Amino acid sequence: MNKSTLIFFLFFTSNLVYSQSKSETLGWLSEYYEKYSTCGEAYCEIYVDDNNFLFLTRRTSISYEINKINLKKIKRIVFKQEKIISTWSRIYLECDSEEYGEFGIGFYNNSPNIKPTDFMQLTFYNNFYTDKMHLRYLKALLHLVKMSGGEAKIISNRKKSKEPF
Repeated sequence: MNKSTLIFFLFFTSNLVYSQSKSETLGWLSEYYEKYSTCGEAYCEIYVDDNNFLFLTRRTSISYEINKINLKKIKRIVFKQEKIISTWSRIYLECDSEEYGEFGIGFYNNSPNIKPTDFMQLTFYNNFYTDKMHLRYLKALLHLVKMSGGEAKIISNRKKSKEPF
């Protein structure tokens, strides 16, 4: 075996060995969403089912929200910092059409009222940004989309300062 073939083989196999699986990536995303999310007293869960990214929020003992978006159809992963009550960080998972996502509010005694949507949002406290977790989280979401056969790009609203000092 010549030297260039050996180098190619080592590089290719090292990428296979160190790449995270879909379940490992989702586990990491869930762990850090639980740590940095703004769910507060609500119960929040993210998971993947049949190539759909799902976000479930139980606000009270009788009401809940569910968001679902097809991972393969996500085109943009958008990071924004927004001033609401305090400064929060948000990640939007966006598709080009409402046919790829669903949002619904329901009550435990009946089915949710499902409506089509072209985005899903995840909201985090500001320390998500100050701890620089947003960079790792965006990368993990992109990895999850690519493992599901999608092609997305990361977009951030953070602008560099034009001040000279």
